[in-house]
Amino acid sequence: MNIIFPSCPPTITQALSSNVAPEILSASGLDGTKLDVGQPHQVYYISPNSLVSERSLASAQVVAWRNVQQAFGGSVAAEVDIVLDKTNAKVTSINQGPYSSAPVEQIEALRQREHSEDEDFEIRILRIPEVYLVALWLHSLKSDIIIPVAPTPPYVVAGRDYSPSQLGESLSAVVASLSQQPPDVDN
Repeated sequence: MNIIFPSCPPTITQALSSNVAPEILSASGLDGTKLDVGQPHQVYYISPNSLVSERSLASAQVVAWRNVQQAFGGSVAAEVDIVLDKTNAKVTSINQGPYSSAPVEQIEALRQREHSEDEDFEIRILRIPEVYLVALWLHSLKSDIIIPVAPTPPYVVAGRDYSPSQLGESLSAVVASLSQQPPDVDN
C-alpha cells in the first residue's frame, strides 16, 4: 500500500506550518521545542444520513486542510477551514488532544502494514460530528477504506478497516435514532 498526500496550495501549507502561535505551544507543553511538521491533508465531511442511505462517500465534501505538528510525544493540529472561502489561508482552529496525535499514529501503522494491494491511497480525514466519528479515509481509484480513530463511539471499532457500505451499516441504527429526536428548541 502506497500512502500519498494531496498537493496542498502553497499559501495554506505556509499557514499550517508557521502559524501555530507561541502561546499555543506554551499551553500545550511544547513551548521552546522544534516541531516536526507533518504533511497537509484534507478533511472531509459527509452527513450521516447520506452515508447511511448511499453507502458511499461520493457526496463527501472537503471542508478543511489540516496539518499536525509534533514534538516529544505531544502534538498540535492546525486547520484552515475552506467551506465558505476556498482561498482562505488563515488558520481557523488549533487542537491538542486524541484527534491530533491518533491519526498520525494510525498513518504510521498503515505504512507498516502488509497489504497485497500495490495501490496508491490518498490520505484523508473523514469527520462526522453528529455521530462523534473521526476516521482516516484511504481513497484510491478502485476503493475506499475507512479506519475510525480512537476514541470512537461504541458502534464502530477503532483501527478496523470499513468499506463505506460497512460503515454506513454500522451507523444505520444510531442515525435512525437521531432522526427521531426532537430538535433542541423550546416551543
